[in-house]
Amino acid sequence: PTVQRLTVAYLVFDQMANIYYYFLMNSTMYITDVLFAETPGSVSFFPGINVSMLVPGNPEISTICFAMLYTLPMVPIHGWEYARIALDLKGVLRNFLRASCYRKYLNYTWDSRQKFGAAEMKIALECDVAEASKCYTHGVELSSRPHQGLSCRLFHPREEPAILVDNSTDASANGMLDLLQQRVSLEVVEAECDWHLKVDEFVVMSCESYSTVAEYHARCNMIELLSEKLRDSTRHGRIPKQQVDMNNKYFSKWLGPVFVALYISTATTRVLEGSLSVGKFLATISILQGIAGHFEEFYRILMSLSVLVGPLRFVVHLLNMPIDVPAFKQTFEAHREMTIKARAQVRQPVTSCVIEDAIPLQLLNMGLTFSSGVKLLTNVSLSVPQGSLIAIMAANSVKARSTLLKLLGQVVFPTEGHVFMPTHLRVLHVSYQPQMLMTGMWLNLTLGMQDAPHERVHAILADLGMRKTLKLLENKESMEDDDLSWLGNVSATEFALIHLARGFIKSAEVTLFSRPLAHFNTPEAAQARARDDRGARGQQGRAAPRGGPAQAAAQDLFLHAR
Repeated sequence: PTVQRLTVAYLVFDQMANIYYYFLMNSTMYITDVLFAETPGSVSFFPGINVSMLVPGNPEISTICFAMLYTLPMVPIHGWEYARIALDLKGVLRNFLRASCYRKYLNYTWDSRQKFGAAEMKIALECDVAEASKCYTHGVELSSRPHQGLSCRLFHPREEPAILVDNSTDASANGMLDLLQQRVSLEVVEAECDWHLKVDEFVVMSCESYSTVAEYHARCNMIELLSEKLRDSTRHGRIPKQQVDMNNKYFSKWLGPVFVALYISTATTRVLEGSLSVGKFLATISILQGIAGHFEEFYRILMSLSVLVGPLRFVVHLLNMPIDVPAFKQTFEAHREMTIKARAQVRQPVTSCVIEDAIPLQLLNMGLTFSSGVKLLTNVSLSVPQGSLIAIMAANSVKARSTLLKLLGQVVFPTEGHVFMPTHLRVLHVSYQPQMLMTGMWLNLTLGMQDAPHERVHAILADLGMRKTLKLLENKESMEDDDLSWLGNVSATEFALIHLARGFIKSAEVTLFSRPLAHFNTPEAAQARARDDRGARGQQGRAAPRGGPAQAAAQDLFLHAR
């Protein structure tokens, strides 16, 4: 709604410049045919409004009054420009698109995240969203240009009908050449964008794999490859685009002088014969020059829109990628019905008391088929009682172990059957690869549980032997969300422990860990196992939770339903 209101305000108040432009066109006629004429007449500034000598019989004072009125309209126009800056339509739209794209990405399906990675999302938020916002504001700005043409149309038929032929020819030629030039410009711009994208992808890939590049002493090779790609980008992308931009620039500059010259050559005879006043002749030349200037601005905006088509398409594609919200909704509704039926089945006949802990977790004829048509799992059924600690073990050659855990954690949804989790149980999937957010340490530890008691968090960290993390937390700056200094003071093992501790702190009823001990040596693994046992039994003074982490060998995957 904010963007809509700002757009309407821009479209309405931008017309002040067009009204002033129409006033200036008639001012030339007023000066020559009223103020400086031997026999002063009158000029119709607007339809139905005829203006003669402002002070009858006194051209000098009338000229001074007109000079003051000439500059007066600039006050509201200048004030509106200040208001435009304060309203900041482009900035508001850019923030709206960034928030929308980020929210959309967080709701992507698993397949969408595989097709559209974090690097592409970063480029989209930094560059493409800004260009798409610029495209929208250029479109709003472009919408005011036809009204300037309307001002010319109001003037021409009333004062100089003969100019309509030249003006129509001008408009037709401009329109056809616009379409041709825009198509050529769009092709060149897309080619340049493709070359820049290749360079960006190479830089992102090499920076993400920096350790490999350094370990194999390939820094010089990577620099040479980048230099070669930059040369190709300049030769095949940038130079052709600059040539097209130069032709587009001079195309609009040529039209104005050409059509002014044509009018002068055709209208001079009528001026000499006295059938066309000098004021109308000069006003028409001024109008044609104004039309040429406005067309040049119009053409510049039109060409800039063609440059922004690529980013706009990319943002639209990003916003239309499939999301998993409908799948979550459908799954929740199905699980709610299944939970109601399961509660009825475990109801005790005497007390009519629902024993929620007796509802098992189930795989019901579950199957998974990828979009490529490959079937990974077919007709899998399993029942896991709550309070169980289960390890999923298989040889390294066996596939679908991680995928099975993602299915159980509702990261991926089955294409057949159901993964039934009672709706009163929270489910948490902890991935194999440690992942950190670019925020403070406390937020990384308590993600999704910002109100977690400090005593409980410190107790979990102490159980896992995370002395370094506990020491860092003593610094108040580590509790700030924007403090990133701790990232450079933590080892790889400590990162993995933070990743694991986050799962304990969350303490979901159903917790699924993918190879949680793979990053640890024997001491850390033993401490993690001990913490697992305490989490499964329940802490002293608290009821045993329904779910929790489990332990297994480093190559195993496991599920613990408390």
